[in-house]
This record gives sequence, structure tokens and C-alpha cells, in this order.
Amino acid sequence: MLGPQGHYGWYGDFATWDEAKEKSVGYGAGNILEKVKRSILAVKNDPALFEKDTLLYPLYQYPYNFQTLSGFLYISQLNDNRLRVVDFGGSLGSSYFQHRRMLDHLAELDYRVVEQNHFVETGRKELEDGRLSFHDDLEDCLAAGKPDCVLFSGVLQYLEKPFDRLQEVIRYKVRFIVIDRTPFYVDRPERITIQRIPPEYHDASLPYRIFNYAAFKEQFLPYYSVVMESAGSDDLMVMHDKDWKEEDLRVEKRFILFQLRK
Repeated sequence: MLGPQGHYGWYGDFATWDEAKEKSVGYGAGNILEKVKRSILAVKNDPALFEKDTLLYPLYQYPYNFQTLSGFLYISQLNDNRLRVVDFGGSLGSSYFQHRRMLDHLAELDYRVVEQNHFVETGRKELEDGRLSFHDDLEDCLAAGKPDCVLFSGVLQYLEKPFDRLQEVIRYKVRFIVIDRTPFYVDRPERITIQRIPPEYHDASLPYRIFNYAAFKEQFLPYYSVVMESAGSDDLMVMHDKDWKEEDLRVEKRFILFQLRK
């Protein structure tokens, strides 16, 4: 059960994704799109700004996601100063605009965002620039030209079937997979809960998955090795369910860079 009105965070323990979805309010996709669009267009026209979860900030407050940026630069170093990225669930190119200053020197930058159709339509109309492009199907995006890496940043926890998407990329033998801003339990099984989002971002409650760390990595280890790993840029989450024991409350968000085994 969700906490009292005005309490935002993560609540509940649900047996299935459908059960959590039934208890969630969701959000108006059109409203979210318009809010993201306004913020991203401001960032596009003013490199001193940064968009995070639909809100605008001066770039010095969030200059870079250093884990993701270090992964991008490492991959480009191994690839003749070239970088081809597929950003799954990348909104209207938030990570692209956040890091473009540090990627401008690359001999080639091909940054493809895979998103819902209404985001793709807006991205193609307002934001594509020869390096940034938008796609509504992961498989078609991969087939359009094999990328060097696929980025999953803060998105897998919102998917009903996240391992289907991961297996799709693994089957395609993409050389690098970048996982960031993804929540894990170390000593607990996976949990399906609900996130209540503060209205300054968008007034909504959504199904949310907290992964078991070992089970998550098992998806990769037959094919990939870990190159880099650290606490994510959003390190800890605060859980609010009064029925949870204290030891259950610690959830870590992590960054992991996987490289395809030779």
C-alpha cells in the first residue's frame, strides 16, 4: 500500500508487475513529452544548461555523469576515436546533450536514442543534428549499423520485461553494454514495488523493479566480463514502507560496464 499523500519514494512489495501496475496511477505521456521538450530545447540552445528528469539546472550543478562519460571515452579510445551509441530509453537525448562538450573531439559520434513513438517524432523534428538520431524499435536500430555500445541509464527498472531487452542486445553481440542508475539489492531477492514521483517532476506513481545484483550479472557473465563498476551517479534510494525492516532499506544504484568476451 502506498504511503500517505505527499510522501514520495518507493512503497510496497508486489508478486507481479501487473499487480503493481493496477495500484499505480501512471502519468500522461503527452504532458511528460511537452515538459521534456521544453527543457531539452532550452539545453540545445544554451550549453550552460542541463536537463535532469524534466527539470532545468545550470550545467555546473550536473556537469557530467562521470561514470557514463568515462565508459564512453574508454570505448572510443579502443575504437580509433569513434563512438557509436544506442541509448535505450534516452528521452530526447538528455545524456547526449549532457556530454556533448566532452565528445565533440571524436572523429565520429553516432548517438541513437531508442524511445516511444511520440518522443521519436518530436526528436526527429526538433533535435536531430547529424550525430543525434531517434528510433522507435531497438532491433531495427541495432540492425541499422552495429553500435559500439548500448546504454541503459535509469530505464531498466521501469520495464515490465527488462531481461528481454538485455537478451536482445546480448544476442546481437554488441561489444559494450553500459548499465547506470540501476537499483540493486545485494542480499535480497528481486522486488517489485511502486515509485511515487514528486509533482515537480511529474505527478505519477509507477511500477518499479529493484534487481538482485547476482541474478542480474548472471545474465551477462557467460558472454561478457566486467570492465568497470562503481556506485551510480544516483547512489542510494530511501525506502518508506513502514513494514520493511531496517536492513531492507538499503538499495544501491550502480554503474557497470560490460565488455564482450573474445
